[in-house]
Amino acid sequence: MSLPSVYADLAREALVQAFNCGIRRGRVRQYEGERLRTAETRTDILCVLNKLYYFGLPEKIAWSSLANFNNTLHCRKNADLFCAAAGDYALSLVTIGLTKLGRSIFEQADELLSGVQNLKTKSIFKARYAYYFLFYNDPVRSIHMLETATDYFRKTGEQWELMTAEGALAQNYFLTGDFEKAEAGYEESGRLAKNLHSVMHVGWKYNKVPFIKYLRGEISGAEAEDQLLTGIKLSSAVHDHMTLCIHYGHLAYIASRQHRYDKALEYADEVVKENDIYRINVPHVKISYVNAVESICSAFRHSAVPAESVSYYRKLAVRALSRVQRLSRKYRMLEGPSARAAAVMALSQNDRTGAAEQYAASVTALKDSPYKWEYENTLAFGKENGFL
Repeated sequence: MSLPSVYADLAREALVQAFNCGIRRGRVRQYEGERLRTAETRTDILCVLNKLYYFGLPEKIAWSSLANFNNTLHCRKNADLFCAAAGDYALSLVTIGLTKLGRSIFEQADELLSGVQNLKTKSIFKARYAYYFLFYNDPVRSIHMLETATDYFRKTGEQWELMTAEGALAQNYFLTGDFEKAEAGYEESGRLAKNLHSVMHVGWKYNKVPFIKYLRGEISGAEAEDQLLTGIKLSSAVHDHMTLCIHYGHLAYIASRQHRYDKALEYADEVVKENDIYRINVPHVKISYVNAVESICSAFRHSAVPAESVSYYRKLAVRALSRVQRLSRKYRMLEGPSARAAAVMALSQNDRTGAAEQYAASVTALKDSPYKWEYENTLAFGKENGFL
């Protein structure tokens, strides 16, 4: 399919959905006999295309998931088919930022899940729904759903689904501070990705495994940087800007702690550039803004910003902090880290009182949250700067 034809087909499917959900108000004619069998076959084909298009242009998966959802509206009595299509479509909506509509479709399908007979379909839907909770503030619920789904995928040899779900589960483990499980999950996802020739998923492994090993002191900053740069090559090759935001955030964090402020500034710049490209407000991606702010402000505190770039980097840090603070009003995960970033900025401006207030706000936000590593990171910052 050429790109112009994809856009044309996507527009047509969007009109079909608008007609079905608007004028018909969901009262879509249910197929029977041969038309029903044809629709069921079409759904099977589109489910396969959803997997294939996952590695290509987002416009293609948008078309295939929407076309599949529209198709299953005509055979809604078949809960297996509807839930399979609804999970893919709702996830594509959530991924592009249409959160309310995506959540609504997830909830509709979830109500029908008790009528689904096929355990594979149930597990795939749960995995898709779990990604929503990963994106939006509930990693514990996401972990529970993904653990159930990955157990099934592993037992039945459903490798593609296992590869993606294991990567998402590993991200949840990382967010909640369980580095051992996170590393194991990324390693398993990476092994499957090599077998399935998924460059994007291999990039996920190189995004987190070296960072975890660096945090544990198992490899040096230079070794972690080399491996993360390999991940950047992989993610860049498939235009995975979501993962590139995180790659550069980790690199900025490492460079700053290694007192390589020239590289920290360079990587912070890349964080903001990649976030400008990837505009979907996924909190575990947008936390890379915090890495950018902390790295730039640390460079200022150590007088490591070139004189000719002072104005540029001050504005960049303010812009990154403003964005993450705005997002923190909606996403709990960002509340504590954004306050810590504000504290770092206050220190770089010799405002110790303001820094102490922001530090206290960060501790309050993170103390009883599931985001253990960020809490420990904040406490370490407080100890280092005499706020404890």
